[in-house]
Amino acid sequence: MPEKYSKRIEEAVRACRRKDTEADHTLIAFWGYGGPTRAAGLSHEVIVELCKDLDILAYDACMVGQIETVQLYALGGFEGYMVANLGYIGWRGFPYHFILQRLLAECPDLEGLAIIMVEEFSNYLNQLPYMSEVQTSQAVINVQEVGGVVESFEALVGLLTEGMKDYRPQIRNARSLASQAWGITCILTCKFLLKKYVTESRWTKSRLPVMT
Repeated sequence: MPEKYSKRIEEAVRACRRKDTEADHTLIAFWGYGGPTRAAGLSHEVIVELCKDLDILAYDACMVGQIETVQLYALGGFEGYMVANLGYIGWRGFPYHFILQRLLAECPDLEGLAIIMVEEFSNYLNQLPYMSEVQTSQAVINVQEVGGVVESFEALVGLLTEGMKDYRPQIRNARSLASQAWGITCILTCKFLLKKYVTESRWTKSRLPVMT
């Protein structure tokens, strides 16, 4: 993205977080290409610095919900909620009209609003003609709780590495079963391994920190 557009986004974010606004809480939704290092033309480090005191950051962008990226926000001091996805996201966008209707009707708290965004996004993509995009994995992330999840993944990586040679056939099988486009493969592989080999084999739950 040209630098002039990035600067405009930064200006818009600063305008939204001004202390003299009447809003009690602030949500900013970023739209555009995303990845492990950038979203909507800005680096995640810049976004964290601009938005660390906001309440909800929502991303209509790919791969922002990966645990390594979310950890950047936690380490940068952001303590709110993120609405983000692990892999590919379609170009359809959030159905803001449905989200606003529920916001006005239900007056939810911050977590409730984030959940509404994911629910309405999922409902929207479960209708024709948009169902081809339903593999999008939007989620609500409480950034304050990311530290415990990171510890769990570190423990899991250690266990997987420890037994990698013994479980190569099962890992190949999991990758084959999870073979899909747009980065979903690694997500489903992890889920497959967690379900089958952490809960049913010598890698028992008792050896892992609690994963929420």
